[in-house]
Amino acid sequence: IDQGVYRGNGVMSKFPITADRYWHYDWMMFWLGHQRVELEIDGQTLILYNVHTVHPGMGGGRDKLFVPTPRNREISSILEETRAETGLVMMAGDFNMPELFLQPGIDAAEIEVWPSSAGSDHRPVVATLALEKP
Repeated sequence: IDQGVYRGNGVMSKFPITADRYWHYDWMMFWLGHQRVELEIDGQTLILYNVHTVHPGMGGGRDKLFVPTPRNREISSILEETRAETGLVMMAGDFNMPELFLQPGIDAAEIEVWPSSAGSDHRPVVATLALEKP
């Protein structure tokens, strides 16, 4: 994989991944990339957005320490994409903030923050999710 194109995002699933798209926004000075996958779970399709938004401190370049505008535009663009979806949608990833976003129809049965990150600057969050039957 060309490290200049893909920057550490990935989805591991015991369920089949039936579609996969990786992208970044060309207008970002710095970017970390985003991924959209479709998972087939017991006859239902779950659309998973795996995002890695920039930290507000990355938005303004070297001459400005904290510029939230690029990050806000990036988040707005991602949300615009998710609004166009018609099925079950979940967003996860590195938001540089501790959040889990679920829509109605997806329940968090169990959430655990692992105590060790194995070298990352973030600790993994493992969630067991329950999908409502259609």
